[in-house]
Amino acid sequence: MDLTSYDIIIFPTFDHHHFYLVCFDVNCPAIEVIDNKENCWVSLKDKPKFLSKGTSCKVRHIFCTYLKEVKHPKALSIPHVAPRRRVIDWGTRENFTSNGIFAMKHMEAYVGSNKPFNCRFNKKGSNNQNK
Repeated sequence: MDLTSYDIIIFPTFDHHHFYLVCFDVNCPAIEVIDNKENCWVSLKDKPKFLSKGTSCKVRHIFCTYLKEVKHPKALSIPHVAPRRRVIDWGTRENFTSNGIFAMKHMEAYVGSNKPFNCRFNKKGSNNQNK
């Protein structure tokens, strides 16, 4: 598949019974982890040994290997970008059951790392936010 015509590539990730996204904004370049959990446990650590890396760094490593193999024009710039957590206004603290719904809505609404991001979820502190 030729990915040169895509600006954004999203990897839905399921890790430790939790769904979240690892999003590559190829043109910036940027790598953003989008998770509904306020106290996100998703590791962004990057270690030399593959098995010691956080999941988002493992995804970056595998994706960048693919980009090099297909000679993608951005193959040399993305490996040097550190994944970062996207701050969202609708994060939850105690919702452990709806993370798949959050991930689907996040995929639907994400348009890039330097663009507004609004899924139309309630903001923190709303009446039904943590149910």
